[in-house]
Amino acid sequence: MGNKKYLLYISLFFIMLIIASCPEPITDDIVAKVEDTGAPTIVVNSPLNNSVYRSSVSFSGKVNDDAANSIENFNFKIQNRPIGGGVLISSGNVTQDSSAGSIPVTYDSSSGNFSFNFSTI
Repeated sequence: MGNKKYLLYISLFFIMLIIASCPEPITDDIVAKVEDTGAPTIVVNSPLNNSVYRSSVSFSGKVNDDAANSIENFNFKIQNRPIGGGVLISSGNVTQDSSAGSIPVTYDSSSGNFSFNFSTI
């Protein structure tokens, strides 16, 4: 009986050693990112199709993904125009992505809501 307890304690020690040697703790968000197999969806709420506008256009919408907080950047380019803008998302913090263009994008990483405006003049 004493040998079985000894083997049990050794087994538990090695299991704890294996768990402690992991380089990064396995958290729910890491598992969700690994399990995320679908592309994000972008829904534009404004402007509606065939909208009439004058000197500026306001865009708003929502970006959704299977895994919460898995979107790391969001940017846009206006076709046939050198206009764009974007944001970088890191640990829930949103910063302007100047490499994507100079138009500022408002983005809420918790809800996925975004908005930006640009002048058509």
